[in-house]
Amino acid sequence: MNIIVAGCGGVGSRLAEYIVEEGHQVVAIDRDPEALGHLPKSFKGSSIVGDVIQDAVLVKAGIKRADGFAAVTQFDDTNLAIAESARDRYKVARVVARLVNPEKERSFARRGIDYFDSTIMIANRVRSQLFQSPGSIVQQDRSEVGVQVIEFAIGAEADGKPAGSLTYGISSRLLMLMRDNKVVPFGPDTPLARGDRVVMTLRKEGWHVVKECMGSDLDENACVGEVAFGVASDALDETTPGLKVIVGGCSQVGAYLAYILDSEGHKVTLLDPDPSLFQRVSKEYSGRFVEGDIFAPEALEKAGIKEADAFVAVSKSDDANRRAVETARNVFKTEHVMARVFEPGEEPSYQALGMPYVCGTRMLALALMEKLVNPVVRSKSSCMFNQYDLVEFECPPRWDGKKVRVASSAAKVTFAYVVRRSTGYMPEDNFVLRTGDTITALVVPRKIRKLEKTLLKLR
Repeated sequence: MNIIVAGCGGVGSRLAEYIVEEGHQVVAIDRDPEALGHLPKSFKGSSIVGDVIQDAVLVKAGIKRADGFAAVTQFDDTNLAIAESARDRYKVARVVARLVNPEKERSFARRGIDYFDSTIMIANRVRSQLFQSPGSIVQQDRSEVGVQVIEFAIGAEADGKPAGSLTYGISSRLLMLMRDNKVVPFGPDTPLARGDRVVMTLRKEGWHVVKECMGSDLDENACVGEVAFGVASDALDETTPGLKVIVGGCSQVGAYLAYILDSEGHKVTLLDPDPSLFQRVSKEYSGRFVEGDIFAPEALEKAGIKEADAFVAVSKSDDANRRAVETARNVFKTEHVMARVFEPGEEPSYQALGMPYVCGTRMLALALMEKLVNPVVRSKSSCMFNQYDLVEFECPPRWDGKKVRVASSAAKVTFAYVVRRSTGYMPEDNFVLRTGDTITALVVPRKIRKLEKTLLKLR
């Protein structure tokens, strides 16, 4: 396919890179030459310096023969105008736009432009994970096919138990074991240690295995036994209103997040060094406003950090966000913390700290790519502090009749579960794959493109 990416900021450059790695032709456009510098040195597409609103620039980029067009500048009016032009004037088959300000959503919807609201997307991801216990997280709820993927920390009552105790027939299966922030190989007799993190696939009946193993260390609010089965993994559905939450940074995401948390009955304080930004928040917001740097201890204390149940840093500065969540967790011992990350290159530092975060740039770029080119491998969720992605792909024809242990070993990935028709199956070693199966697996994000190349060769 021939794809044009209009706007080469963090999202646009990452999107262009992803699409090229999928094997498509890409032209990236930006009026700022420095913005094109965001593209990696290994980028094999083309780039043009020019104003995306000018027809001459779009024609030069090849819009008359383009199969797809992504409008991802920082300006909603520009994105709307060029997306509409690409669709109506140049008849581009697949057009998608980025929406920055939720207040402009009606304009996009009214004109029938397909879009992703980056503000709501990021805020909802933060909201869905913020109150989940650091010790037990429902990463994926696929009750419609009979399976869940959960991540939790090994507690005192399971210390020393064999890893095999977590795998129980067709009801539960241990997928991954992490110790001291590193994934370690394991067998049935590998002793578990308190503080280890594990990822498991479960059927409904598998919850009692986890509960027996974890005992009192398993968070009953995050993993409510078999009741959790069929409940959306959005933990706020099980969270009692009235928790005290501090939102650090009145960005578009911060303003929207503060509003929705407040509307759900939580006691919210919005903290930002620039009080003029508070006007971004809905007039229906009834929480507090506090002026101050989001990482300054005195400002955090003024905002009520000592009594807070949760703190989230969503300013437009990666450095400020990192300093803020470290202060909240390490100095004030806040139980639930989360940060927004802009630059994907910052992710390893959060992973090393074991700090929960959401990388909006990568998340939005992946969503846009999936809309444009229908990639072979689709990212669905992240585990182990984003060190691994849960991805989905179709069983390639050359795997038909192969056993799971053969296919997973060849692809160098860990199978989480297999969906055949309307049923989910545990990734047992001797399970025989069939064409038409949908496979969900755990993959290191940087190796997703390598997995795609492997699957393409097997078609």
